[in-house]
Amino acid sequence: MKLAFVGPSEGDTDALHRMVERLLMHFEVDKVVYLGLDDTLDRVMGAWAESVFPGGNDERQLVDAAARLACAGSPGDIDAFLAADRLLERLRAVRRLPSETARAVEMVDDRIVTVVYDKAMLNEEDIANSSVLVYGKAAEPFVKRFGPRCFFTPGPLSHGRFGLVELDAEDQVFLGLFDTHGQPEWREAVQGQRGTRMKVM
Repeated sequence: MKLAFVGPSEGDTDALHRMVERLLMHFEVDKVVYLGLDDTLDRVMGAWAESVFPGGNDERQLVDAAARLACAGSPGDIDAFLAADRLLERLRAVRRLPSETARAVEMVDDRIVTVVYDKAMLNEEDIANSSVLVYGKAAEPFVKRFGPRCFFTPGPLSHGRFGLVELDAEDQVFLGLFDTHGQPEWREAVQGQRGTRMKVM
């Protein structure tokens, strides 16, 4: 399991597209969470999906196209459609925070990762129940450990960094800050705090 975090892009669609593509296609993360509140991610992913298939992720158009190809499509056309559908499914692994006041919660193994835009929105329950608390509103990358908990942000996308919470082959959960080439600037085990919540993101 690899859960990546990308900081606010400040409207830079090209940089955001490059980062998300690298994470999905080269680093093979399971999910990307965009930590900005602007519409940059929506524009990037909408244009990307449209370039893969006319209509992008419109379910009705996908079903109609599949029905047409099943009846009259060539093997090459069917293969191309299936490849496009697989890529669209990959793109659905990219998420954003729903609002400034909302929290997203993920489970990595049995660790709770709570994600917000502004860390000032975190309350005592969030902090008590989480192993990692990730936020987007920041001037630069930052990590601070308080007992078994970590507060973390990759900083704005312009810093060229992304965050990663991952479960390794030995079932150990790690938190790290990486550059665009996938090289870790630091990486450490997530200790202690374990949870039992269901995934709600």
